[in-house]
Amino acid sequence: MLADISFMIESFEKKAIELQQEAIRNTQIIEELAGLEKYIAETYVSRVFYEIIQNADDCGSTRFHAFSYKDAVILFNNGTPFSDTDLESLCRSAFSAKQRGSNIGYRGIGFKSVAGVCTSVSLLSGELGVYFSRQKTQEVLSQHSRVPLLRVPHLGSLNEDATSFAKAYMVANHMKTCFILHEASTDSLLIDLKGLNRTSIAFLRNLKEIDISINNYSKKVMAELIQGTERKIGAINQKDLIIKTDVNVDDKASTAEHRVRIWNFKKIGVSTDVIDDKPVRLKKNDAYAQAFLPMLTTTGLGARINGDFSTDPSRSRINPDKYTRDTLKDLIELIFMLLDRLCDENLQDIEKELLETLIPYKNAAMFDISPSYISDQIQAKISDGDRIILAGFLLCPSWLKKTDYKKLAKAGRYKPLSFDQVAVGDYESFFFSLGATKLGMLKALELLAKTKLTSAGIVSFWRHILDDIRALGQIQAIDSDLCHNANLFICSDGTVRSGNEISQLKDADVDIIFMASLFDLAGRSTDAADLCVHFGLPVGKVPVTLLETIQSSLRKSNSSIHHKMLMLIDKKSQTETAIAKDPLKSRSQESTIKLKASDTELLTPQHRREPSWRSIEKVASKILTIMGYIVDDVSKKNVGYDYIAYDDDGNQHCIEVKKLEALGEDFLLTDNEIYVSKDIGENYWILLIVQPSPESTPTHYAIIKNFYRTFESRMTRRCIKYQMFCSEYDADFERLVFE
Repeated sequence: MLADISFMIESFEKKAIELQQEAIRNTQIIEELAGLEKYIAETYVSRVFYEIIQNADDCGSTRFHAFSYKDAVILFNNGTPFSDTDLESLCRSAFSAKQRGSNIGYRGIGFKSVAGVCTSVSLLSGELGVYFSRQKTQEVLSQHSRVPLLRVPHLGSLNEDATSFAKAYMVANHMKTCFILHEASTDSLLIDLKGLNRTSIAFLRNLKEIDISINNYSKKVMAELIQGTERKIGAINQKDLIIKTDVNVDDKASTAEHRVRIWNFKKIGVSTDVIDDKPVRLKKNDAYAQAFLPMLTTTGLGARINGDFSTDPSRSRINPDKYTRDTLKDLIELIFMLLDRLCDENLQDIEKELLETLIPYKNAAMFDISPSYISDQIQAKISDGDRIILAGFLLCPSWLKKTDYKKLAKAGRYKPLSFDQVAVGDYESFFFSLGATKLGMLKALELLAKTKLTSAGIVSFWRHILDDIRALGQIQAIDSDLCHNANLFICSDGTVRSGNEISQLKDADVDIIFMASLFDLAGRSTDAADLCVHFGLPVGKVPVTLLETIQSSLRKSNSSIHHKMLMLIDKKSQTETAIAKDPLKSRSQESTIKLKASDTELLTPQHRREPSWRSIEKVASKILTIMGYIVDDVSKKNVGYDYIAYDDDGNQHCIEVKKLEALGEDFLLTDNEIYVSKDIGENYWILLIVQPSPESTPTHYAIIKNFYRTFESRMTRRCIKYQMFCSEYDADFERLVFE
């Protein structure tokens, strides 16, 4: 053992003397190398720690520690100690025993970056003990011209105090190698340190702990494999890491913990964050390319991509040369393989999650090559064979929910293709370029003739075409038979029907609320009415109350269809019975409800702490109680009515209270109230209370039972705020008397 140590020391001494003698013989070259070292130090600014960390990883280190000690910064790792060959590689430029593809660093120049942050360097590794000093090198070379810092090693110790401290730390913490950066520029290193994050450790082959402390700033990054997450999916290896980051600034500590998923395929690594056990598609500006350590080049995908890419001299950006393109072939092959399994319907959920992160962002620069580089390469591979045919997949449009989209896909015998996290523009751009089928207007109508969407899906379709002028033009050019057979109308019985079907069924009427929403979308234009007729709805089935809202636009038109609509409006006007001047003449006044005089306090402004409508609701509660109902107040639950009234048999009736200022006055209805009244049916009642002014007491009340079915054709939507009003209703008002 002692003989081995003696041999190693002798070998190091021999190598150091050999490098010194070589420098003495080549003083001009040494001077040139000083300029090169200065260029490297300036080029690698803010990446010093990255370079040191990658060197530690290459020598098999699992731990890397660094901290300030007096005017120095000391760096430790527990990897394989230096050999005489390693010492020579460290001293020379562009000379390295590392092999590209097997190691992160291979140029032999990265460590030279420390020359920009310190005045001298000591190296302790195994039995090796040398230091680097420009002043000492000038003495050895007997010249005062420029010399490089990291070219000529000198045996021994430069600072006994720092050396003794470092050796003791190495023994106590089982470290194998130590660099001491003497008179270090901690400000520069702090900038570098703050750039280290969880992505800095994710793709390293060996390092699991990075612990750095400089002055009042410390950062510790640790990566731990989550047991049970390692799995092999064909040629893909998958694992999850927990990466914990502890930061302390001026004794203020913070901790962050992230779960990261990594997939490895051949020479490519893919990484993304995991939240709630699901991998997350990264934002475009968060997905960086990595040559084992992060760079400034974005991938253009929804994930970080690691590979043995060529980089610029600073190793901060990818160089899109032939070597980089060759490395990206593995990424393209991975995506192609996932698409192949997708077409064969053999894609597992965990593979689909991976594919979701690899879909390119639309128009994003990919690895600084071109926006469409990935899709172009995949398209070329598809063209070269017959394994992948994406035409059988139907793309999901942005305006349709997935439940209805799957109905359309099934109706057309297409395979559905959707992703939870991919924006529609990115998804369509990628898959449409590869041959997937897009749901255009013609295709949508073909499929709508074969299936029936949900009510929400039907409204979404109408919203899409009424919001898009281009869609309106496309529809006008489509064959009328196809339009008439599309199931696009929600009827009053809740059934979705086509225009043809409604025209053939005498009792089929379109739902007034559905139609009102279409007219709302179209505003004051005739688009909604025109499209309804174009899709086969008979003119006589279009609610006249809605046609009245666009009457001025209809009168400006020369269209024969619009003329028919105007005739319907005129006919309604001629046949309507005018509302009686005194609504009480034809209504029962047999029953009068008497309230206590004390109840008027609810309506007196100085005593009232609630809105006036709430006071009227309380009056309504008293009326219902006097009528023999047990009343439950649900007004604060936003369920579409104010009270539940229970009769003697236990039947419940949902009561919505409306305040009027005059008998027969129109009253406002919210969409929620309308839909709820439709669903509840005969047990949804409206209780009307007439209060001429805020200062007066209520004078009359009326109850309208089975409200929706009785008055659905009398509700009109007005253009004030496009809200629903009930007008021309029949209600038997009865007197309220306060005694």
